[in-house]
Amino acid sequence: MQPIISIKNLSYTYDTTSNTLRDVSFDISPGSYVAIAGPNGAGKTTLVKVLLGLTAPYTGNISLFDTPLESFSAWEKIGYLPQHTNHIHPLFPATVFEIVRSGLIAGKSFPKHYTKEDDKKTLDALARVHMKKHAHISIHALSGGQKQRVLLARAIVARPKLLILDEPSTALDPETRSHIFSFLKEEHERGITILMITHDTAHIGQYADTLLFLDQTVVFFGAFDTCCKDTVLRNYFGGANASEHLFNHPHTH
Repeated sequence: MQPIISIKNLSYTYDTTSNTLRDVSFDISPGSYVAIAGPNGAGKTTLVKVLLGLTAPYTGNISLFDTPLESFSAWEKIGYLPQHTNHIHPLFPATVFEIVRSGLIAGKSFPKHYTKEDDKKTLDALARVHMKKHAHISIHALSGGQKQRVLLARAIVARPKLLILDEPSTALDPETRSHIFSFLKEEHERGITILMITHDTAHIGQYADTLLFLDQTVVFFGAFDTCCKDTVLRNYFGGANASEHLFNHPHTH
């Protein structure tokens, strides 16, 4: 099966004095649910931005859907939820409906006009995150958790095959956090490949099947049920038992 993401020997630096990413290599198969974990400054968000073509230049090779990143144009196949909701300018006069519908632009050819089918997809996406009743109010009238749900609807409105999320549960109340993780579980069960940055290593193994532990380079990449037995990861945390309970996952016997 062809990987949905393939990264070989990726390195990236902000400047000539530091390595943000160093010799990163891994493949992600269709249908995977991958959690990206690691300490602050490990390059997790940078990895996602490089992967999405949001920052350059880099060295190495990246392919999305068997297409080199430099040639990739089918961005409608990828949904992206950024880390913060405050990137929406406070003076930008957009409704919830308009924000979500804008997630359909990438899949349109010129001239880019919205259709009635687009409106239906937008309302369906809002309904799936329980925000349909807020469709025609200003995005700025919402709470942080509500904005996160709206941006999640925007990420899935084009029905992508790959969903990339950067800390989707940060600063959310328990109810909203629970809703988002339940929603992502449903998306994964529908066949969507998920790549998610998280600090919640104690619980993410209940949902994700694969762990990518990053600290500028790949410390561990593999199934969650093998990570606590990995020698390299154990040594990284300082000993044979140090990582045993840092990652919650279903153990195999």
